[in-house]
Amino acid sequence: MEIVTFHAAKGLEWSIVHVAGLEKGYVPIHHAEEDPEATQEERRLLYVALTRARDQLHCTYATSRTFGRRTVRRAPSPWLDDIRSGMGPPRRAPSRDEVSRNAAAARSSLRRRSSRRAVDELTEADSELFEALRSWRRVQASKADVPAYVVFSDATPARWRVSGPRPKPNFALPGIGAVKAERFGPDLLRLVGEAHQGSSAND
Repeated sequence: MEIVTFHAAKGLEWSIVHVAGLEKGYVPIHHAEEDPEATQEERRLLYVALTRARDQLHCTYATSRTFGRRTVRRAPSPWLDDIRSGMGPPRRAPSRDEVSRNAAAARSSLRRRSSRRAVDELTEADSELFEALRSWRRVQASKADVPAYVVFSDATPARWRVSGPRPKPNFALPGIGAVKAERFGPDLLRLVGEAHQGSSAND
């Protein structure tokens, strides 16, 4: 974090900027209020401060300040209304549902990218197994009248490699939980076993 004056901020830029002290008597400074040229210079300096923000800008002011033992009430800068009008209406904070939906969408996008990378890395033999599993998945999804990804996503069979260990009756397939293993396990193990046999015959 850096703390700089309006003057020192010229030519610099930050992702997030907090402009504090936007109070009458400070912005503009009180001794410039009677001088049009000085007031214009104060506006220019404020513009410099506000435009240092690349992504987020936070403007604040104090309602009171303590000088020694004396507490003085403070009024916001008369230019705050100009700042607000230039920035448009305040953005509404997202609801919990919106945050959850955005997080779910981000996770889904990450899974899709991970799945694409896994598929791109498949060998020729693994690709044949992958397509056989996808064909089997389409049949199962059609029987159950559900989208194919409900059976399993592309990322799941992309992890089953012909180059891996030969499956056995108790072989655990990555990405398949207990319920789906009980329901689909025999078919999946058969398909993976056939792929291993075909690979061994070609070697």
